Amino acid sequence: MPRAVWLVTRVVAVISLTVWLFADTVRHLTSQDRQPAHVIRFAHFGSDQDYRLWQQVIEQFERRHPRVRVKHEYVAGWYGRYDTKLRQQLLAGIPPDVALVQSGPFASVARHFVNLDVAPTGGDPLPLDSLDVTGRALYRFDGAQRALPVWGGTLLIYCNLDCLERAVAFHHRRIPPPRSDWTMDDFLALARDLTCDFDGDGRIDQFGFRCPRWIYYLPFLWSHGARVVDPVNHRWALDGDAARRAFDFYQELNVGAHRVCPQPEEVSQVIQDVGFVTGRTAMCVSGPWMRPFLQEAGRTGRYTVANIPAGIGGSITRVTWDGIAIAADRAPRRLLNAWRFARFVVSPAAQRILTSRGRALPALASRRDQVGDAPGQPLFIASLRSARTQPRLPGFKSVDRAINRHLAQLVRPDHPITVEQFLSRLAHDPVIVPLVDAHRPHTASMPDARQP
Repeated sequence: MPRAVWLVTRVVAVISLTVWLFADTVRHLTSQDRQPAHVIRFAHFGSDQDYRLWQQVIEQFERRHPRVRVKHEYVAGWYGRYDTKLRQQLLAGIPPDVALVQSGPFASVARHFVNLDVAPTGGDPLPLDSLDVTGRALYRFDGAQRALPVWGGTLLIYCNLDCLERAVAFHHRRIPPPRSDWTMDDFLALARDLTCDFDGDGRIDQFGFRCPRWIYYLPFLWSHGARVVDPVNHRWALDGDAARRAFDFYQELNVGAHRVCPQPEEVSQVIQDVGFVTGRTAMCVSGPWMRPFLQEAGRTGRYTVANIPAGIGGSITRVTWDGIAIAADRAPRRLLNAWRFARFVVSPAAQRILTSRGRALPALASRRDQVGDAPGQPLFIASLRSARTQPRLPGFKSVDRAINRHLAQLVRPDHPITVEQFLSRLAHDPVIVPLVDAHRPHTASMPDARQP
């Protein structure tokens, strides 16, 4: 066979094989961006209950806008896998027209989404002034509103009343439930009372508290008077007496003969919510999103919620808001339809649907007057007044991993490091060092201070 013919044959074979392997993938990806202008893609994450709520919102929207169709794209579970998919779609140039987002990870991709301060041609302005002030601030980047807060919530203490009753029977005395005005000492005393070895075999059968990772421990840090970022110079500030008090308390909860929290191997394969429902742990920190799970498990009326216990800094909690954003570089008609959908999501009708099961608080402030009967709803709403947002830090995921890595050493069952060692190792971690030495406020940054 002549060499030229041989080369042509090989090239044709390689091209044919490539087409056979990848044509379907390419066709699938490119077809998503070739949807008719009246079809918009909406992506979100969450539980099966969340999917059903969003499906109701879509159906209501399509009834009001019969010429627009919403293609529902859903990733089951929490934000991690969804965020990975969203970033891959952005890199490929095929993001959904409208996406549900979370403020921390969203910071690094905010530029890929439109400025919602300016309505497109034919679009009505968004009701920004009607939405939660802190939620709006979370999604302002470089002076532009890149997403709208949709739903969210604060962190409170959940207490399993069955666990409380078992502890009362075990100790043969009255044990008062948590109060809204309790202190850190009150909390620790209750957690110790709720920690029980019922059969006397030397192993704890019921733990008083499930100690959270550091993001959920932020309310305890703040209530102890500590800060992660200084609000004035915006540098790393997790040091000093307040930080030592906060992590002394964390270590006391987790280590030693009087610990009230399980070690990981004692609750392996048991997530926090399951441990709470089954009575393995009597108290935990969570938001309103835990309530639908408890309802599904038949636990309505068998738990109570309380404020974060007050420390030297008062009683402070953390608030988080999921948002909705519109991808940039949309054709005018598709942009207008995406805008209409985003506007509907923050309307009273959609907010009523999204918060109907008590899964979250509405971003639309006027909806909060209609409290409903979800357990703890008034307390969740009232706690917004003492809520702060988590610090917005460059490379947040890396910082998160670094803190959790060193925190694990602080609560080792054998030979844990001291709080001083923990704070020192943290400040000298390569991920943290730039924040200690040279972190300056980015135009999109927000310190962990109380928002108006």
